[in-house]
Amino acid sequence: MGSDWKRVPLTSALRFRKPDVAVDASATYDFAGVYSFGRGVFRSQSRTGSEFSYRLVTRLQQGELVYLKVGAWEGAFGVVPPECDGCVVSPEFPAFAINSDLLLPRFLELLLGVPAVWKSLSGESTGTNARRRRLHPNDLLRCSLLAPSLEKQRAIVAHVDAVQGAVREAHKIRTNVEGELEALLMSAYQKASDGATRAPLGEVAPVVRREVRIDPEASYTELGVRSFYKGTFQRRTVVGAEFSWQDLYWVKKDDLVFSNIMAWEKAIAVAKPEDDDCVGNHRMLTCEARSDRVVPSFLWYYFTTPDGFDKVHAASPGTAARNRTLTAKALQAIPVPVPTVERQRWFDRVFNEVDEARRLQKAAAEEQSLLVPSLVQRLFAPGIAGATAS
Repeated sequence: MGSDWKRVPLTSALRFRKPDVAVDASATYDFAGVYSFGRGVFRSQSRTGSEFSYRLVTRLQQGELVYLKVGAWEGAFGVVPPECDGCVVSPEFPAFAINSDLLLPRFLELLLGVPAVWKSLSGESTGTNARRRRLHPNDLLRCSLLAPSLEKQRAIVAHVDAVQGAVREAHKIRTNVEGELEALLMSAYQKASDGATRAPLGEVAPVVRREVRIDPEASYTELGVRSFYKGTFQRRTVVGAEFSWQDLYWVKKDDLVFSNIMAWEKAIAVAKPEDDDCVGNHRMLTCEARSDRVVPSFLWYYFTTPDGFDKVHAASPGTAARNRTLTAKALQAIPVPVPTVERQRWFDRVFNEVDEARRLQKAAAEEQSLLVPSLVQRLFAPGIAGATAS
């Protein structure tokens, strides 16, 4: 333990506040809730007193600790933010005034965001079923935490908040860059397609069915297509015997792939190199681009434009969302722009450069998402090790 970290009994640091507002059936109340996994307090819905059965509720004050009795075991702890000041919670959400002479509210909030800490504090939860485990206020108050001096608490909080601020600024920059990248790509598409003739998709990228003769003992990797243009994914690898009830078809890299039951939800992608020789079932429509007429990335991008997607949506009739089915015949009849291959290859180069920039953006975002948790783990190491339910 750090020499300047001392044990703080929560019975000294917290004061339980009993529900203090009598419910008026005709009044309207703004409710708050608490996210699991240490993600804090949020403003919830407004409800009239006649809509709930509680006779008393607790009116929250900024800077208080609040948690969900049945959610403590999965980190439903938080400190009330300014936007939730004055909101109410049911008796299932115990609230505590924090003694700021011992624990700064923001310091406690950060500490309770660490899984090892809230798991330790919720160790006194009672109940046989995970979803019914409840942490009662008196059990929480029997716990203790390690904390340094107020001066060091302020320094730790300032350091973490500064890093979080920098991460938020980086996120804003990435958002702006993403907008610029999309504008660049659209500009390149418009330049490449300007004045282009149109042809039915079936003429330049017909639907192909490369039938698989299933070997019951061989392994096959089944491909899926995510909605909202989020690409392909390898669903599962299983032996052929698992596919005895359905037909399978080979997928090749650069195929334009549509989910015939989810194309209306933008489940359209280009098969990646690693998807080569995966398989799709009868629900997957694969189009093989004629290399002398079209480039796969150009075709795919067309279907992400309002004009292209509107045509896919119109070719997927149905009375309910889950019954909208895109047929091979309707897909192949969709007219698509067909500029010269040279223009399309130029667009493909721009597309790949934008894709690489997005890959780098994503990698940076993933790295930055780990920065604050890693910093908290390091700065709060003594407190994490010292949280105890005894």
